[in-house]
Order: sequence, then structure tokens, then C-alpha cells
Amino acid sequence: MCMAPQNRLTDNTYDTIDNARFHHITEQLFEQLQRLINQNASQTEINTFRVQYGLCSKPGILSSLSRDRHLQTPQDAYHAFGGKVQRLIDSTLNMLNDNGKEAFLKYWRNCEKPAHWYRLANPIAHRNSFMFSDALQLAMLLPFILRRFLDQNCFKPLELTNLRNRISPATGNCTVTIPQAIVCLINCWVVVSKATVASSKLQFTRNDYDDFKNLLLEERQCLLEVCELVLVSDRFPSIWQLNYVFPYFATVIVLSW
Repeated sequence: MCMAPQNRLTDNTYDTIDNARFHHITEQLFEQLQRLINQNASQTEINTFRVQYGLCSKPGILSSLSRDRHLQTPQDAYHAFGGKVQRLIDSTLNMLNDNGKEAFLKYWRNCEKPAHWYRLANPIAHRNSFMFSDALQLAMLLPFILRRFLDQNCFKPLELTNLRNRISPATGNCTVTIPQAIVCLINCWVVVSKATVASSKLQFTRNDYDDFKNLLLEERQCLLEVCELVLVSDRFPSIWQLNYVFPYFATVIVLSW
């Protein structure tokens, strides 16, 4: 974590490495904070210490699950789901040919939306400027939009072949047809949308947590089926590292809530 003071945030000469706060330093600061709490220090003293070093009152709920906090995706659900949805939008729209993109825009413009929703920019041309809230709003619409127009004529031939090839080993079905592949892609969006809604609930019962866990497991399987694993490399040689690093699989880390 960079500890640059406010007046040097734009200073290119500031040594971010020398002034960084690394994992072991953060752990030491949390230990000092805990000692203050155990010594019954005043709330003012505790808050002053927290503000000085930029600490929350206690480590995050998922900190104990982190293999490497410098590689792990953000712990909060909003950023984890927002980043994942943005990349899934890119992956989906990049599969479409020009006819598919025209059909997408046609049904997107005519799709029924709640009256209080703000108007989104063109997802084909301007999705790179989307905020997480824009991406999450589009995620709620995509299952309905895709079901209305998506067929094999909307795909780039190579992308459709690659999609079928990814789904076949993931499902154990060696003869995935084109309609089945398209259904898998749409179903992936259905599951992602449901998981996104569930993650935004203000209160959870024990049953809600169990249902959410099952939904995340289903979502993970869907993403593994439809998303291209182009990021597996010498740097990230195993699928388990991908589960912790990339927002496609970000929600895997919350399964032990």
C-alpha cells in the first residue's frame, strides 16, 4: 500500500517502494491496534491510531483466507462482482459479429426497464467507460436481451467454435451442439445476475448464506464453461491461482462466509 501524503500524490519523484507499507508492516500495526484495545485505551486514542495508519477496526473477514493479499481481488462484494461482470460483458460482446452487435443494440434499446433507472450509454461503443453500477445494471438486463435474439448467425465463427470447445470438456459432453452452447452462455448470465442480486442483500439468514454459497458454486462452474482461460501462463500456472487473482472467479473467495 502506498503511503504518499496528500501533497505528494502527483509527485513523480516520490519513492513509492521505499515508502510503501507491506504485508508484514500492516500485520504489526494491527497487533499494535489490538494491544490498545486490550489495554482499554480510550475510543479517541484508538480512532486516532486507526486514522493515522489507515486501518479498519479489525482485519477484514476474509483476510484469513488470503493466499497473497497483493494478488487477491478486492474482498468487498461490490468490487468483486462489478469487476467480474465488466469482464464477462467484454467476453460476451467480443463474441458477436456485426449483425449480432446490431441485434443486441436493437433489443437493448427496446428492453423494458424500471422507470427510475438512469439511461446507459451504448454498451458496444462506450462500455470501457462504464462504472461498476452501469455494468451491474446491464447485467440485470442481459439474460432477457440475449434470449430474444441470440442465435448462431450472431457469432463470429471462430468464437462460436471456441465456445463449444470450452463447454465440451467442462460439461463432459463431447458433442455440444450450437444451440446448447448458446443456452449455456445465456444461462451463465442468468446465474451471474442472480448471484449479483443475492450479494446485495442487506441481511442474510443462515439459509440465505447456504443458498448464496450454492449459487456461487454454480456461477463458478458456468464461468469456467464459457470464459476463455487465456490468462493461464507461467506466472499463474494453476487454476487455483486464477480463482484468487482474476475477477472472473473473484467470488470463489467468499464461499466460507
